[in-house]
Amino acid sequence: MGKKTTKKPTVNRYKGAAAKETPLQYRSKVDWWFYGLFGLITVFSLAFFYDHFFNHNNTLFIGAVFLFADLFILLPMLVNTRYTLTRSSLKVKSGFFCNVEIFYSQVLSFEETRSLFSAAALSSQRLKITYTQNGREQRMVISPAEKQDFLREFKERLGW
Repeated sequence: MGKKTTKKPTVNRYKGAAAKETPLQYRSKVDWWFYGLFGLITVFSLAFFYDHFFNHNNTLFIGAVFLFADLFILLPMLVNTRYTLTRSSLKVKSGFFCNVEIFYSQVLSFEETRSLFSAAALSSQRLKITYTQNGREQRMVISPAEKQDFLREFKERLGW
């Protein structure tokens, strides 16, 4: 596990109010295993389609399931996983299923992690953000490509 970060003052690299006014967008870092998973599922779907059309086996449904997973779950995650630091919140968007806004006032802590649990992160080099929402403690795991730059900006906007 990584080092847990608590509130600390940081140096603002922008002058005046510009630091917190400018929304910054970060793409997710993508590890080789995600590309491998995408390629493997593509190969399986093509193999099942080939088996159905050329060997006349009943594998069309299985091929369609693999193709659906590839095109409607993994591809949108690959193309559309972003983390946006706005004036008042962190917005996390990943594929069609994850669209979360975490207000800075709700953030309790964050730490580096290598957890492989399901997340809006396409890399094993991740950040776990703990926050409250509707009185309950929640966690969001992300993997920004420019991690150090993201951390600096995130801490600055948090006021830590």
